[in-house]
Amino acid sequence: MDIKELAKNHLKDSLVMQLATSRDNKPWACNVHFLADDELNLYWMSVPDCRHSEDIAANPHAAVAIAVHTEMPLIGVQI
Repeated sequence: MDIKELAKNHLKDSLVMQLATSRDNKPWACNVHFLADDELNLYWMSVPDCRHSEDIAANPHAAVAIAVHTEMPLIGVQI
């Protein structure tokens, strides 16, 4: 199985991701509910004046961590 298919399999049952943003050298991380499509695009809804929304508007560079399996062995997806 290739890496894209493996990621799709892991993401289909995941509901929460950690979203990390930064603005003015001030990092921020939060949990958001999300959905992933077949092209591995991630979607979540947030109000425009949330800290992470404002950070992404100012600086589109962000990171995501999704815990798929939290028991040993740990399995996750990082973007």
